Amino acid sequence: MEKPVNLDDIFRSRDFTALRENLSKLTPRDLAELIGDSPPHEQAIFFRILPRKLAASTFEYLPGEKQRHLLSPMAQNDTAAILNEMSPDDRTMLLEELPAEVTKELLSMLPADERKIAQSLLGIRNTQLAV
Repeated sequence: MEKPVNLDDIFRSRDFTALRENLSKLTPRDLAELIGDSPPHEQAIFFRILPRKLAASTFEYLPGEKQRHLLSPMAQNDTAAILNEMSPDDRTMLLEELPAEVTKELLSMLPADERKIAQSLLGIRNTQLAV
């Protein structure tokens, strides 16, 4: 998929309202491809201006490496919101790929009921990752 020319123009003009409106018209799969094909400095901008539910849906289509790259500079509230919106299976795949300390930190951001589901799917009981 190629980025529509008008998105490049809108991005360069820094009209983030128009960019958000145009990006919101794309499917999560197309957005993931667009974000993945963009330079790193654009990836975070594209992702952060998406409506929260669309960002969470798009996040699930990104490869693990891109997911980790996007999560690292995010505020804790943004990260927690995305994790909460992800399906338990997709969230588990992400958490399994991360270092133990990062997984523990992310698990602590989940509400108790979601944390129990995540820990169960990860096979965590009374281990070092239990929160």
